[in-house]
Amino acid sequence: MWLKGCIMRFSKKAQAWSIDLVIGLMVFVLIMVVFYSLIGGEKESTVEDFANKADYVAAKLFGMGLVNEDLGEFNDTVFLELSAEDYQTLKEDLGIAGDFCVFVETNDDPPQVKVIVNELGVGWISLGSPDLNVSGYNCGQEWPPT
Repeated sequence: MWLKGCIMRFSKKAQAWSIDLVIGLMVFVLIMVVFYSLIGGEKESTVEDFANKADYVAAKLFGMGLVNEDLGEFNDTVFLELSAEDYQTLKEDLGIAGDFCVFVETNDDPPQVKVIVNELGVGWISLGSPDLNVSGYNCGQEWPPT
């Protein structure tokens, strides 16, 4: 009888321990799933957010005549007018809250950054915030860099 009571006590403890282990593992797995789903979702929404912002800036610049939508041609004159404008004023005119930088590429294969030259022979390759640096070039900087 004494032996039977000991065996039952050991088996109850073992059973309780295994249920605790299973519950603990389930909680751990649940936490890991929630953690990775939050991390993964954030990356996708950030990329999507940047793409939406880029589309917004492009639409605003197209609306100012930077690209002739009917012909699909780039307007160098409008680009030079926008690049001569004060950056903060340009942001306000476009209704843009954050900083932006726009480079223009050619249709060549492979595409190359287009240099837009004004009547004084000064070239520009980008339009936007002088605080942004892309591949070693400040945005809105004269070309070639001085």
